[in-house]
Amino acid sequence: MLIIISNLFSSILILLSIIGYGNIFYNHRKNNDLFFIIIAGYFILGFIILLLHFFLSINNLVSLTIISIGIISLFITKFNILDRKFLYSLIFLILGNIILLGYSSHPIDANMYHHPYVSYLNSEKIIYSIANIEFRFGHISLLQYVQSTFVNNFFNPLSISSINIIFYTFFLIYCFDLIFKKNQNSFIFLLTVLISSFLLIKIGRYREFGNDLIPFLAGSYFLINIIKEKLFIEKKFTNSIFLYMPIYSSFMLSHKVTYIFSTLIFFLIINKTKLIMLLKNKYVVVTFLIFTFLWLLKNYIETSCLVYPIVQTCIKNSGWYLTGMADPQSAMWLSEVWAKGFIDNPNWENLDLNNYIKNFNWFSTWLNSHFIKILEKVAPLVLIMIIISAYLLFFRKKNKQKVKEKNLSIKDLLVLLFLVSIGLFIWLFNSPLFRYGTFYIVSFIIIIFFIINFKLIRNTDIYRIEKLKIFFLISLMFFVTKNINRQIYSDNPYIPLTKPSSHNYKILFEDPKIISPNKQIGVCHLADYICSHEAPAGFQVLKKNNYFLIK
Repeated sequence: MLIIISNLFSSILILLSIIGYGNIFYNHRKNNDLFFIIIAGYFILGFIILLLHFFLSINNLVSLTIISIGIISLFITKFNILDRKFLYSLIFLILGNIILLGYSSHPIDANMYHHPYVSYLNSEKIIYSIANIEFRFGHISLLQYVQSTFVNNFFNPLSISSINIIFYTFFLIYCFDLIFKKNQNSFIFLLTVLISSFLLIKIGRYREFGNDLIPFLAGSYFLINIIKEKLFIEKKFTNSIFLYMPIYSSFMLSHKVTYIFSTLIFFLIINKTKLIMLLKNKYVVVTFLIFTFLWLLKNYIETSCLVYPIVQTCIKNSGWYLTGMADPQSAMWLSEVWAKGFIDNPNWENLDLNNYIKNFNWFSTWLNSHFIKILEKVAPLVLIMIIISAYLLFFRKKNKQKVKEKNLSIKDLLVLLFLVSIGLFIWLFNSPLFRYGTFYIVSFIIIIFFIINFKLIRNTDIYRIEKLKIFFLISLMFFVTKNINRQIYSDNPYIPLTKPSSHNYKILFEDPKIISPNKQIGVCHLADYICSHEAPAGFQVLKKNNYFLIK
C-alpha cells in the first residue's frame, strides 16, 4: 500500500513539475489548453536534459534541481493548482495510475532498452558509441531523457511509468472537454470521438504504451487543432498552430523517425502570411535549429549516425563506427526483415532474406499476417464509423438547421488525405508494423470517413450529432472493464517489476561500471549502472579528454 501511495505522490509531483515548465510558455499564449502545456513542458524538460547530458550525468542532484525549478515555476507563473477542473484532473490521473498499472507489466522493449538507457543517463554523461554494447540504444526516444529526470533516490522507481500515463490521462481529458463542449463543430466533434474511442479500445493497456504512445497523441492533438483552425479561420494569425510546425517536426524526429512525415499535415493551413510570421519568429526557429542540432549530434556521438540505423546518415571514418550486431547496415537490415514479417512466412527458415525484402517479395506474407492484425486493430474504429454513417443517413432528411462549414471543403479533406498518404506509403514500404504508423493509419481511415459522409455531416443537426458522444462513454466503460478484468485474472504481482535488486547483475566493466543481468531476470530493467544483456565479448572502453568510447 505504501508503494502505491508513494508512486501516486511521485506522479503528482512529476505532473506539477512538467506543468511548471510548460506554463512558462503558456503565460504568453493564454488560449492554450492544459494538454498543450504538458506537451510544451515535456519538450522543454527533454531539451534541458539533452543539453546537460553532454556534460554530466542526470544524477540525484541534477534530478532534484530540475524538479524543484519546475515546481517553483508553477507558482511564479501563478498556475492555479486549486482550480476545481485541475483537482478533478488529478483524481482522474490517480485513477488512471491504479487502473493501468495494477497487475500490469512494463512493455518488453522498456525492460530491454528503454529503462536501461535511463540507467545510462543517470549514471554517466554521454559516451561515444554506447550503442556498441546495446544496438537498441540507437533507437531511443526523447521520452527516456524526460524519464531520467524523475528517477532518483527519493521517488518510487515506478515513477518512470508516470509520463506515459500523464499524457494518456490528460489527452482523454482534453477529448472529453471537446466532446462535451456546447455549440460544438460537427467535424471536430466526430474527429475527437473517433480518435478517443480508438485510443480507449485498442491502446487501453499500459503494456501497449512504450515509446509509441506520445507521438501518436501529439500527432492526434495537432491534427484536431489544424482542422479546427481550418474551420474557424481568422484574419489575425498570431496564435496560429502553424507556428509550431518546425518544433513539431523535431519533436517527432526525437520520438519516431517514421512519424516525421506527419509534419506534412501543417500544410493544410499554410499561407504566405503564416509562413512569413514563422520565419520571423526567432524563438521558434532558434529552438528548432538548436534542438535538432543537439539531437543529431547526440545520435552521431552514440551511434556514428545522424539518424540510426539509416546508413546514408552514418559516417564510417568517424573513429567510432559501430561494429558487430550494432553495425548500422546490420541493424537496418534486421529491422527491415522483422518489420516486413519474415517470421510469419511458414517457410521462413529456408528464405533468402536478402531477396525477401527486395521489391515486393515480402508483400504477400505481410498481407496474410500483419495486415490481418492491423485490420483487427482498426475493426472497432471501422465498426463505429459504420454505425455513425447509418445514424447520419437515417437523420439526413430530419434536420431543422444545417451545419455550415464554409471553411472546410471536400478539396481540403482530399489535400489532407494526400498529405497523410505520403507518410502512410513511406511507412508501408519501409517499416510496416502497426505501431510505427498508427497515426497515419487511423487518420487516413477517419479522413476517408469524412470524405464519404461529408454532405451527411453538414446536413445533420448538431444536436443530433452530439448524441454520438455515447461512443466515447461506451469506449471509456470498455477501457475500465477491460483493465479491471485483466487485474482480476492476472498472475502478475500488483506492482510491475521495475528495478530488480543488485544481486541480479554481474559486473562486466568497472570504469564506467557496466553490468549484465543474470538468467533469472533475462533483460536489464532499470538499474543503478549502464546495463546490457547483449554486450559483445571482449568489448573495450577507451578514455580520451574525460569522455569514454566503447569499441
